[in-house]
Amino acid sequence: MLGEANVSHASVRYFSVYGEPQTVKEGSHSWVVAWMAMRAKLGLPLHLNGGGRQVRDSSGLEATGYAKIGEFELSDFLTRWDALHDDALQVLPERIHPTVQIHPTAIIGEDVIIGPGVRVHEFSTVRKRSVLGAGPSVGFGCELTHSFVGENTVLGHQVGIGHSIIGTGAHLSANLVIAAISLWNYDLRVPIKEIVLHSPVDEPPYHCTTSQFGGLIGDKVQTGSMIALGRGIAVGRHSVIAVSVCMGSAIVPAASVVRSSSPEVVIETRRI
Repeated sequence: MLGEANVSHASVRYFSVYGEPQTVKEGSHSWVVAWMAMRAKLGLPLHLNGGGRQVRDSSGLEATGYAKIGEFELSDFLTRWDALHDDALQVLPERIHPTVQIHPTAIIGEDVIIGPGVRVHEFSTVRKRSVLGAGPSVGFGCELTHSFVGENTVLGHQVGIGHSIIGTGAHLSANLVIAAISLWNYDLRVPIKEIVLHSPVDEPPYHCTTSQFGGLIGDKVQTGSMIALGRGIAVGRHSVIAVSVCMGSAIVPAASVVRSSSPEVVIETRRI
């Protein structure tokens, strides 16, 4: 709001700030000053768990361009994505948060960023500049390529996502694929055909300015299984995609229900 009003501003999230009131909260990590002050006053030793190494429970992306992902125009973000990721790798003290649980059979690329509380299950692959925020669960046999997955999103078993952006709290069920390259390229190994999105209403097509883009899946989107999306799709927040839907190059409004009514796809308003 302040930015829209052309007012210069900054947002700061405080942790462990000294001052009144210093109320001790059981199990809270943000009141370390109060805990130590209380123990010092009582003449008790000051304990540092884990040998003195501090671990934050944030996504770790706050100091990177990914923290402002919601402010980008889609085409602008897609154009700058690689540069933003390179900058993030330089800024972050560690690519993979120490609380992450990765199954021994999973494969994690050397340029992947993974936040706290993430679980990557058996035989899954996360590669090529992918980012997992805080708390996502990646199911059995998934493959993520050059994709961003928001906080607490669940990917069911055998989900394949390429060059896509998934919002927070989404739930993508088993056997879902988001393709990133147009089938109408002369050679799929060298894609040159631009990805274009088409709206269900009378609006001009949206040009993504790239030949590789899978989808933008909004916050709290839920899907059934056996679904094929892309290349190029934008699904609005709180939408539901029913089982066996196959669609691409489309813009789905927020709070929609998408279901297959052979031989056509039907989009209707979702009642919440």
